Amino acid sequence: DGIKSHVKTSEVHTDEFGHPKFEPNVLVSTLSDAIRSISNEELGEPIKTAPMSLTYQLRNGRPLKIDEELGFRCGQKCVKLLGDGAAGKMASIEKDGEKLKVGKTDLSEGVEISRVSDTDYINYENMEVTESFLDYARPFLDEKPSRKVRLLKRS
Repeated sequence: DGIKSHVKTSEVHTDEFGHPKFEPNVLVSTLSDAIRSISNEELGEPIKTAPMSLTYQLRNGRPLKIDEELGFRCGQKCVKLLGDGAAGKMASIEKDGEKLKVGKTDLSEGVEISRVSDTDYINYENMEVTESFLDYARPFLDEKPSRKVRLLKRS
């Protein structure tokens, strides 16, 4: 089932890697909804998600319905790939004539430029996450950070 695209190829905004760029806040929200919904259907209980987007708010209004639909379908595909144990695969949006379809592709196909960033989140000697990662992940797990977080007041 494809979704008919009303967006001309010349109008598609892309990121620095040349991939189509969707409004981040709605994309993470619809991905979160899809993961929760599909995991509940297939596993009998929903996977907890925290739809967060660490980016600025775009000023051009809410994204179109197609962004929400594709985000939801990509979330469904990600859950299926995880359930199938499909390592090295990712959800992709493919154009088929005038329709957009959600499929899967190798990570190597989806990532044209790789950039390694050391976040100090993984101890590669024993392949375990570090305390830094746990501090980062605690809000997603409904836990309070182990260190005090100071919020700045905005006027």
